[in-house]
Amino acid sequence: MLTAAVLGISAFITSGISTITGMGGSIIFLAIMLVLLPPHIAIPLHAAVQIISNGSRISLFWRSICWKTCLILCIPAVVGIVIGRQFVTALNPNVIRIMLALFILFSVYFPTSKNRETWPRWSFAIAGGIGGTITMLIGAIDPIIAPFFLHSRLRKEELIATKACCQAIIHFMKIIGFGTLGFTFQEHVGMITFLGLLVIVGSYVGQHLLQRISERHFVIAFKTLLTLTALQLIFIT
Repeated sequence: MLTAAVLGISAFITSGISTITGMGGSIIFLAIMLVLLPPHIAIPLHAAVQIISNGSRISLFWRSICWKTCLILCIPAVVGIVIGRQFVTALNPNVIRIMLALFILFSVYFPTSKNRETWPRWSFAIAGGIGGTITMLIGAIDPIIAPFFLHSRLRKEELIATKACCQAIIHFMKIIGFGTLGFTFQEHVGMITFLGLLVIVGSYVGQHLLQRISERHFVIAFKTLLTLTALQLIFIT
């Protein structure tokens, strides 16, 4: 009962964070789940709940989705998930986390120019391929693709909407991957439904707060959470 309560509160808060800043909530929620649940249960359940969480943001910002960017990212991601599935138990996730953390820090603090419009759109294909592969190993997709969105031309609503759409598709493919590995989602329908309802509420609350944030403060918050995410990835190893 206590575990469900902590997860429920965490789901609500972290969903709101992701709606306000575009990232951060997913990996924070995953970290909490990994403390309370075994990894082989936490990671697949996290994917299921994140489909609902990202789906709620898609419904809120539907008109702001950049479909071309989403397509460029998601097609290679599907291939990456198929590849990553083959190495779920073969690679050391701690090494991958450290490499990912260093990449995040480099992308945030060593951009090629003073503005965010530095990386070409085709770079999202790289994000998708790498992200799809690594997410099967460490559980989170957020910190992998977020740096590419940071260096895009997308406004805050477009960033949140497009990133949510990409993540929902990738998490859906992950569920298929975990299903083929033998994970039974039907045994956890109650928990998924409970957490799903709370992430939806969190997204709606976050939307109202987002309207009060300027583009400049949004970017600052995005960079701050990217930095904290990188440090968290290093710390949990």
